[in-house]
Order: sequence, then structure tokens, then C-alpha cells
Amino acid sequence: MRTYTLTRDITINARPADVYVHLDDLRRWQAWSPWARLDPKAKMTYSEPPTGAGAFMDWEGNRRMGAGRMTVLERDPGRELRYRLEFRRPMRDRAEANFELKAAGDGTRVYWTMSGEHNPAGRIFWVLFAQRMVGRQFEQGLENLKQVAES
Repeated sequence: MRTYTLTRDITINARPADVYVHLDDLRRWQAWSPWARLDPKAKMTYSEPPTGAGAFMDWEGNRRMGAGRMTVLERDPGRELRYRLEFRRPMRDRAEANFELKAAGDGTRVYWTMSGEHNPAGRIFWVLFAQRMVGRQFEQGLENLKQVAES
């Protein structure tokens, strides 16, 4: 197995606490997530409560969005949110991801990282296609988050 890590970052003109509220409540992801736009009719199911360690969001969407579950593993309000992704469709896979927020002058530097392991076939797919695609989705998501948090 080979490991991978993908990170993108952005500076948002808002305090860390004001950015964090858009990450902590999983229902708020619909306003900025790059995947929400892949299928506006996707079925989303949220745990109660939709915040805190153990909170989850299940999604069931079209071919482009797929299906899976996101579960919050750990949170440090205003600083970090770690979560696990379990993809069921279009292919089964698992990954861990996190947002790290750091004060940067009057704003916040937000780092979005995903990591996991690949078997040899998965590594080829990642290198040839998915790494570039997921990187662009992270960049779009961070731009969307910036717009939401700064408004």
C-alpha cells in the first residue's frame, strides 16, 4: 500500500471562529461544498446533532457525486476539524481529511488536507486522474468557503 496526501490552502478575511462555524455544522456544507453542485437533488441525511465528534452526513447522489458517509472524528473549535470519508459509489474507498485554521493577520489561513492509502491500481488512478480533479475541487471549495465566510 502507498500513502497519499493532498493539501490546498487559502486566506479568508474573517476570524477563525467565524470561518469555523461553516465547517462545524455539517448542514452548512451545502452552501460551499464543491460536491453539492454536482447534484443539487442529492439526498443528504444528517446525524442529530450535526456537529461534534461522531456527527455524520450520508450522501446519495448521481453518477458524478456518488454515495458515502462523512464522520467527524475530532474537533477543536476555531482551530481544526478532522473527519473520515467512506465512499460507497462509484468505487469503495476510505480517506481521512481535516481543516486546520490559523490566524493570519486580520484573517484566517485555512488548510484542507486529505490522506489515505492506495493499492497499486488505485495509485495509478490517483496519479493519472483523481489527484488533479480532487485538487481542483478542494480549491473550488475553499474559494466558495471564502465567499460564504466573508459575506
